[in-house]
Amino acid sequence: GYGRNQLAPFSDIDLLFGYDQTLTKDKVKKIVEFFLYPLWDLGIKVGYAVRNFKEIISFSKRDAIIKTTMLDARLIVGSEKVFNHIMNKYTEEFSRKSIIFLKEKINERKENIKKIGFDYFKNEPNIKESEGSIRDINLIFWCLKILRISNQKKIKNFDSFLTTLEKKKINKALNNLLTLRCYMHYECKKQNDKLTFDLQKK
Repeated sequence: GYGRNQLAPFSDIDLLFGYDQTLTKDKVKKIVEFFLYPLWDLGIKVGYAVRNFKEIISFSKRDAIIKTTMLDARLIVGSEKVFNHIMNKYTEEFSRKSIIFLKEKINERKENIKKIGFDYFKNEPNIKESEGSIRDINLIFWCLKILRISNQKKIKNFDSFLTTLEKKKINKALNNLLTLRCYMHYECKKQNDKLTFDLQKK
């Protein structure tokens, strides 16, 4: 959520500290602590990883979650040159296997829906994970990003896969779900994505 600028009030923040191998471990540790300690003091839940260039790419190859989160990566602070280098390497690595990656994401979503129980008419839906939820809209954007990094020359603008009306519908739906999710977090004073009967009344 943080990478996509869609962070709800009580959700955790996921950070990746990427560094050049020329930095010493002590230097990297000091930099990471400089950022993490104030966030922890503020009571913010932070998930983080510390990796050099090679590790970022190698971990992406082995782990589907990491490979997906890299699609949403954005630079917060640091060298733009370093960030662009990492993202270019990532794009280069997966452009040749983009259609496989695309199929993996679709199949992964199908499997996750089976696990939580396939039912479009749940009385108390999870607005993040249920069918028609934020996760499905995320999937649309992930698929478009995967097509964008495809090495197929005919794909120039991934936005062209959606009509203007489709873009409006998706953005309206996403805005509605994110607003609802923020309200639920504030109301419960914690992370809660289940739209229970009592929340529905409110």
